[in-house]
Amino acid sequence: MDKEFYSIKEFASKVGVSESTIRRAIKNCRICVIRIGSTSRSAIRISHSELSRMAHIDLQKYAREMIEREKNIGTNNNVGN
Repeated sequence: MDKEFYSIKEFASKVGVSESTIRRAIKNCRICVIRIGSTSRSAIRISHSELSRMAHIDLQKYAREMIEREKNIGTNNNVGN
């Protein structure tokens, strides 16, 4: 039986990408999360319904795009130095 909520590590394992990809997707509002607590170190949980929604999104393609974008930002910051 599937769980109702997953940690970032569990969610990453379920969808087949790294934890950093999941964190990046959360930061970019691609994945909705629930924070348990009110501090910056609050536990993050992702609902099973979000896992179902992810079935329609290619997170591996998203990860490649984000890595490429970050490389381009780094390259652009070094221009003129």
